[in-house]
Amino acid sequence: MSHWERPLGFGEVLDVTFRVVKEHFAKLFMIMVVLLGPVFLFQLLLLLMGGVPFVGSSLVGEGGWRQLFMGTETEWSVELNGGATFILYTLADFVLMTVAYILAVAAIILAVHSIREGKPLDLKDLIKQAGSRYWPLLGGSIVYLLVLSGIVTALVLILIFLGVGIDFMDTSIYEILTMVLLGLLAFFGASYFMTRWSFYFPAIVFEKVSPGLGKSWNLTRRQFWRLVGLYIVLTIILTIITALFQFVSQMLFGVSVVTNLFLYLVQMLTMLILFVAYAVVYFDLRIRNEAVDLKEMVDTYHTGPEISPAHEAGNAQAEGEQRDGDDPRSN
Repeated sequence: MSHWERPLGFGEVLDVTFRVVKEHFAKLFMIMVVLLGPVFLFQLLLLLMGGVPFVGSSLVGEGGWRQLFMGTETEWSVELNGGATFILYTLADFVLMTVAYILAVAAIILAVHSIREGKPLDLKDLIKQAGSRYWPLLGGSIVYLLVLSGIVTALVLILIFLGVGIDFMDTSIYEILTMVLLGLLAFFGASYFMTRWSFYFPAIVFEKVSPGLGKSWNLTRRQFWRLVGLYIVLTIILTIITALFQFVSQMLFGVSVVTNLFLYLVQMLTMLILFVAYAVVYFDLRIRNEAVDLKEMVDTYHTGPEISPAHEAGNAQAEGEQRDGDDPRSN
């Protein structure tokens, strides 16, 4: 049986993710370049306008390690953090998050779906399909962020209220431990809702619903800890990759446009891996959810509706009377 036709184990999700990226890297990465590349290129031009050197001084040598980890104050950072350049850079970030990012996630999810169905990847068609669902995706993302922000705000206010109450008391180790415990519970609560609703995006793409929070909630039932584990593992892997490339590029080229170019390329790579994993997990959840629904239907079919003893007795009496009426000797 193909790995697309059955539920995947924890390690299998990661294996399928990296296999898909490896086997279809050129076309998948091209989607990222087409959709995210123009925004990143614009930001690189803004860095040049803000005074960032194209190739900075290498941090290899005396003082390099200290500058790399402690940071240095540079003239270009001061120039970039004020005026029109900073405003344009901020606007580019806004466009990246509200347009390019949404289209890139949708296009990669659709690409993984085509790979799953054994269809060829048509970049133009995938981007067109992603664009056709842009407004529902944008609306669903706004609702998701607003609802999640409301929950986080409520949890923070509760913690502040409890913290003020404790502050008026003679603080002891027990009060401190209580606050820590409440903080962990608040973090768990926010993470729980964030995870349970996080698959609204592919639900909007494939099931034509918006905002899709209910669909995501049903898909992720009994899967919270598994999803959190996958997220942690992927975060560790991608953080190591990003930190390694950032370390090497800054050691060789210092703080420069070339360094940012390398980091943007790495960022697109890590995003690609994350988006593919997101799609693989979604299809795995669909298989698991549909299998559970099918099992419940089969169980209902075999067991039938529950019948009370009184109802069964009534049916038996009616059948007996019918047999007596059909018996010729009764006449």
